[in-house]
Amino acid sequence: MNHVIIGAGPAGVTAAEEIRRLDPSAEITLITHEPGLPYARMAIPYFIKNSIEESGMQIRVSDTHFSELNINLRHGIVSSIEPADKRVYFENDEAVNYDKLLIASGGSPLTPPIEGIDLPGVYPCWTVENARQIIKHAIPGSRIVLVGAGFI
Repeated sequence: MNHVIIGAGPAGVTAAEEIRRLDPSAEITLITHEPGLPYARMAIPYFIKNSIEESGMQIRVSDTHFSELNINLRHGIVSSIEPADKRVYFENDEAVNYDKLLIASGGSPLTPPIEGIDLPGVYPCWTVENARQIIKHAIPGSRIVLVGAGFI
């Protein structure tokens, strides 16, 4: 059985691990659109305030966790899904076949319609890269405006 999971947040990672536990011979592909290893967005504030290292946001501690479980961690942006062909397509036109597909892509930040929201120095707080940019610019004495009160 060939399982493809779109989304490498906690839900996608846990699903991949549970499929592996239930079916040691399954092919499992876990797709993330972000570089690096899967991480927990909930840890971003702790990284920004320097309570944890960047690696502390990883969902699993070991860098080899997914390869040890024979889970193919694939990086890329999914552009389309063809259910009739049981195929997931990436932006670069590569494709992955599946028998079972799980979409665990999570949410995305809401960008309010505020004038200037697209100016340099305005960042969502959603990804590791966003956190890096916030840390880079939020130096002591900087003026900061926080809009929103989501979990991050």
